[in-house]
Parts: sequence; structure tokens; C-alpha cells
Amino acid sequence: VEIDVLGNVIDTDLFVPSSTTPPPLPFIFTVIAQLKERRKGFEILIDGFYQAFAGDDTVKLYIRGSGPLQPEIEAHIARLNLGSQVEFLPYMTLEQLRDLIQRSHVIVSSSHVETFAVSVAEAMACGKPVVSTISGGPEDYVNDASGFLVPPGNRQALASAMQQIRTEYARFDPQTIRQICVDRFSEEALVRRLEQAYARIRKRS
Repeated sequence: VEIDVLGNVIDTDLFVPSSTTPPPLPFIFTVIAQLKERRKGFEILIDGFYQAFAGDDTVKLYIRGSGPLQPEIEAHIARLNLGSQVEFLPYMTLEQLRDLIQRSHVIVSSSHVETFAVSVAEAMACGKPVVSTISGGPEDYVNDASGFLVPPGNRQALASAMQQIRTEYARFDPQTIRQICVDRFSEEALVRRLEQAYARIRKRS
């Protein structure tokens, strides 16, 4: 059986690189996820961030999301004394979300399972490198030019990848990263790939 995974459509007209680069400090990691599913791996993310950057106030973690798990996540952050480095951000419009991605340095996904990981692809459309777990979606389109992939549930691997991407940040080219997303997930690309799939089906019938 032939399977062609198309992915989601990303609004690559809205999610674009900023005309300016964020200041080098603080170095900002951002996760974009609703705080209602344990499969998002928030505990792994907080532990990994702690291992990599605890006590270094030049590195921040933004968590854009809300939900019933927030008190539990906040308590975990407090136990690790990370309160000065981690900030929760409220609901945002798509434009505000794009602006958040643009002023971040790296977008992180620590999920155990993802069907696609829209926030990762939107980050790439904005030219941002990513750190993501191998969770079912991102490994289909994240490569060495756009970031790092790590096993799900592995705190040390996530910490190491976050440290490495900060060290190697200058090597990531925003236009190269964006083009990976545009070529795969822009509306034009998805229409073209659907047309090609239908053409192959017609030839078989």
C-alpha cells in the first residue's frame, strides 16, 4: 500500500520571518501548547530546561498556553526554583502568536505523541529553528538544517539538544528553514501535492 503523508496547511503568508532579529539575550525558548494533555510532555520540558539552564537568567522559557494542568506545572517550576526563568503567556490571536514566535529564538515541542505539531511548522515558516521530540509528526519535516530531534520522554536528550541549539544558533539560516516549510506545507504546495496524488490514482483506475 502506497502512503503519502501531506501534513497540514500552514499560512505562510501570515507566518513569516521578522524584518529584525531578536536581541541575543535573553535567549528565549518557547513552547506553544494547551495545558490540558500530559502527552505534551510538560514535566519533561521543565526538567530538561532545568538540567540545561538552571540559574542562568540569560535563558528564558515562555509557555504559551492555559488549561487545567497549569497549577501542577507551576508547582513543578517552583520546586525547581525556576520562577525567574519561566513565564506563562495567555491566549493570543494568530498575529500575536506570530509575533511571539518572531521574538523567540527557538520553538520547542516535548510531546510524547503528535500527529503533525502545527507550532513547529509555524515556527519554521517564521525561519526559527526548533527542538522537537520524535513524536509522530515533526520527524517527517525537521532535519539538521532546521533543528534537532530527540526521543520522547528523555530529559537528558532534550536538555542536551537545547544546549546545543543555543551554542550553534548562528548556523541556522532563517530563509533555509522557512523554505522547508513553504515547499511542504504552504497552500500552494498542498494543492500541488493533492493534484499529483489524484493524478496517480486516476492512472491506476
